[in-house]
Amino acid sequence: MSKLSSFPVRYQNDFGIGAQKLERSAISLRPTLAFPVTHDLSLVSRTTIPIASQPDPVHGTYTSGLGDTVESLFLVPRPSSDVIWGVGPSISIPTAIPTVLGSGWVAVGPTAAVLMQSRLLTLGLLGAQLWSLAGESSRPGIDLLGVKYIAALHLPRGWYIQTSPVVSANWNASSFRNMWTIPVGGGAGKVFHLGELPVNVSVAAYWNVIRPETIVAPSGNVQAQLALLLPGW
Repeated sequence: MSKLSSFPVRYQNDFGIGAQKLERSAISLRPTLAFPVTHDLSLVSRTTIPIASQPDPVHGTYTSGLGDTVESLFLVPRPSSDVIWGVGPSISIPTAIPTVLGSGWVAVGPTAAVLMQSRLLTLGLLGAQLWSLAGESSRPGIDLLGVKYIAALHLPRGWYIQTSPVVSANWNASSFRNMWTIPVGGGAGKVFHLGELPVNVSVAAYWNVIRPETIVAPSGNVQAQLALLLPGW
């Protein structure tokens, strides 16, 4: 189960927000842990806990604190080849403090993932759809699709190049043009060892070639991630 368990910490900076070209930053803890259910089935928990600093595009002031927590659970059959897949539920929990950093809603929906790994390539898809279930009726509800596609080329000495953008669709948007956020870009990384512990570090940059025509939609983002890989889980 070592392929399924890791503890990433990601820094992301969104840039080009509003007429003042403001920036939004977040550090996210993203533990992914796998637990055996039966000999042929595992339960994988993927949690995202963001700590964010968000601008007010009108006044240019910033608010910092804890964002909403997203928990996804996958039932993953034991792989019989280089392909790993899983399906399950996802839930967004309104843990934001202050509340302006979150949606104000509990949202639930299905999630699914598939990953193929070989000596040369890693290819994958991770998708989730969330719908509002309960929360603050005075705030906009959630009807959001997110799909992350992954393509990585493995190089000698643990190096790799990759692209892993998240394409999203806000089905509550006022027009088709404002539904979609489609980034393009990529980056590079390296897997190495600290003693016996494998570590994966990477950097990447993405530009939103299609984005909503709103003052809060960023032009793109830069990312840096450090992930502790957990063999033996």
